[in-house]
Amino acid sequence: MGDARIKTRRLAAATATFKWTFRPVTETIADNVWQGLAMQIEVESPGNPIHWLIEDSTWEIGGKASGCTLIQRDTSAMDLEQVVEAGSQLSTIEKFYTDSGKTICPMDMMPRVAGSSIFDFQVKGGTALCLFSEKPGLSRARIDKFADEDVIHYIERPFFC
Repeated sequence: MGDARIKTRRLAAATATFKWTFRPVTETIADNVWQGLAMQIEVESPGNPIHWLIEDSTWEIGGKASGCTLIQRDTSAMDLEQVVEAGSQLSTIEKFYTDSGKTICPMDMMPRVAGSSIFDFQVKGGTALCLFSEKPGLSRARIDKFADEDVIHYIERPFFC
């Protein structure tokens, strides 16, 4: 999956600074005004290169996953339209099922636009939430809903120079 397979030994722990910036945005699409939030992450790690990070966040309309409908446009093993309940579980991990009933998961995070959906979309009542990257580039993504949680995990792993 393009990850480094060599672990180097360092004499001192690396130091990194992360700056997470949010700003409000407004988009007009087909005469409808949409309010949103833009996010940008900046990373500085002098002398110790960092080439990717993992963002694991939960986003739910009304603060609970129950009752949300997720709309997927990807190659995951889950239904493309998934109604989420409190005790349900789902994941967009790539899965293959063998004739003997075993499950094989070769990739836990699919590349955006090449396996994983270009955007994540949920709707509940009269509200819709769309999460997307303007330049998905070398990003991998996964959605998880665990049976013992009433939240939806949106996991994004962007790669950068």
